[in-house]
Amino acid sequence: MAHDVFISHSTRDKPVSDAVCAALENAGIRCWVAPRDVQPGRSFAGEITRAIQQSKAMVLIFSANSNTSEQVLREVQLAVDSQLHILQFRIEEVLLNDDLKYYLSTPHWLDALTPPLEQHLERLSNSIRTLLGKPETRAEVSETAPAAEKIRAKATVTRVANGTHLVPAAAPSKRFTKNFGLPAVVGALVLGGIVLGIIVLRRSEPPKSEVEPQTTATSPSIAPETPAKSPVASDESSPAEPTPSAKGALLFSDNFTSAAPIVRPLFGPNAMTVVNAKGEGQITGRIAGILPAMFDKFLLDDFTLECGMWAEAVPPGARYGFIVRAADVTNGGIAKYYALLLDPNGHVAQMSWWDERWMMNPEQTLPAGLLRVGRKSRVTLEALGQRFRVFINGRFAAEFSMEGLNEGRIGLCLSGADSKPWTVHFDNFQIFLPPGKETTEATSLAASAPTADPRKPFQRSWDFSAGMLHDVRMEGVELVDASMWKMTGGKHLRFLTGGRSFLEATFDVPEGAEPPTHLSVRHLSSSPDGKKPGFSPVRITLNGGEIFRASPAKSGWTDDEIDLGRYVQPGINTLLFEYLDGAQTHYWLKSFRVSSGKQ
Repeated sequence: MAHDVFISHSTRDKPVSDAVCAALENAGIRCWVAPRDVQPGRSFAGEITRAIQQSKAMVLIFSANSNTSEQVLREVQLAVDSQLHILQFRIEEVLLNDDLKYYLSTPHWLDALTPPLEQHLERLSNSIRTLLGKPETRAEVSETAPAAEKIRAKATVTRVANGTHLVPAAAPSKRFTKNFGLPAVVGALVLGGIVLGIIVLRRSEPPKSEVEPQTTATSPSIAPETPAKSPVASDESSPAEPTPSAKGALLFSDNFTSAAPIVRPLFGPNAMTVVNAKGEGQITGRIAGILPAMFDKFLLDDFTLECGMWAEAVPPGARYGFIVRAADVTNGGIAKYYALLLDPNGHVAQMSWWDERWMMNPEQTLPAGLLRVGRKSRVTLEALGQRFRVFINGRFAAEFSMEGLNEGRIGLCLSGADSKPWTVHFDNFQIFLPPGKETTEATSLAASAPTADPRKPFQRSWDFSAGMLHDVRMEGVELVDASMWKMTGGKHLRFLTGGRSFLEATFDVPEGAEPPTHLSVRHLSSSPDGKKPGFSPVRITLNGGEIFRASPAKSGWTDDEIDLGRYVQPGINTLLFEYLDGAQTHYWLKSFRVSSGKQ
């Protein structure tokens, strides 16, 4: 059920949080509070994150307990990132610690220091109602209440709406309204109070979102049933609207036609599945939270992504989009990444960053009709430095700026709201480099592998320091940066332990060309002497014939020259690096080259 307010509290203050929740909900203000509203079987952290993002305000029950609570600090950080109103309900006179002070330098606050607690709850309800722009209820200010009480309540509301601090106000005096002896004085006070209330209320004009439109019923141009124009067919975009940047070389493309998807799910089939069918990729999510599927072929910094995306049905709170600049993909998880998440139900875009804790940009509203459930859209993400720009069907949609990762992997993702399965479809995935940025091997990796000039000696190279893998097929191999392992040598491949992992590359030797004679390999092993328990060496074959079975000869990067022997042939040749079953140490591959003669 939708809610208005997230209640943040230390578990030691649960009796107070329960009382606050009851008072607010009795006043018609819907609340989310843990552990009551955490759905069984879901991630506690994920539930809290979604609850804060979907709230309009936060009530922080502030005490010595919450002042030292790491969980409360994380909730406040999320609330600030989501631009929520935060009202401190102070039940103890404690100075804010430095971490909370950073986020709560100018919050609303309300003291509830003096018992009983109940006398402060009605003022809290009134204050929250004002922050949310909700009208007063009869329970708060009765129609038959004395005029002075009504004016006092409205004046208190005005102070809150102006953003000033809430302070304890004395309870209305019964003697003032019932036992004051001079009717004329009472009348004068009432009249003066009314005038003062009108002046104060006029000065505190509510936000536009709180004012009911007066023309909705009579203006056909904004009637809800008027269909929105398709952004693709419209030529009426403002001249000032940003346009997509120029693209450089096409680095990679995938039409999702292969039998085995090259985008790899990071969670098992109980959480997600990835299939290729009918010329599209399909990711089905079965749990709540972000579920990435990664292309392991790249480690990039600046780029432009394009992909068609759509879903026949999107559950409330669910989203889909790109995972970018993801680092250290190990054990089914990503240590750091950016996620662009699109919500066609709420018509919003959000860029989130995970680095041991959630950091999120505020949601940005998409232009009307730009993204719809059941309709395919071409989504473009431009990543240049710390700026991310989003275009949908060529039209500007959102822009974010985030500090953090400068390069990493790329993938597709969906973000589920619960365990009900749902599927997102993807097609025509493309990666472009910025204009002027060159690849090491070719300006376009989507093109076929280069062929040799028959008049010259044959040479074909693969260098993974460029952050990409092209013309290769692999399993159990990942591209990493040496800095992640405190090593030298830039980017390289790591063959995983505990099972079979391999890399396969092909090269074409034209008729009449001088055939290659040697394989030059730059590699290393974490057990160069081969003596660690369970150690298995790398095995290299050419067209099925074994040409190398050993570990690199020394510690550190080793350059080995391997004779190709009689196994090379005109036409297509297949080179296979295998790290054998049961390997318990790592094997690393930096580059290799087949050529005529030793280099």
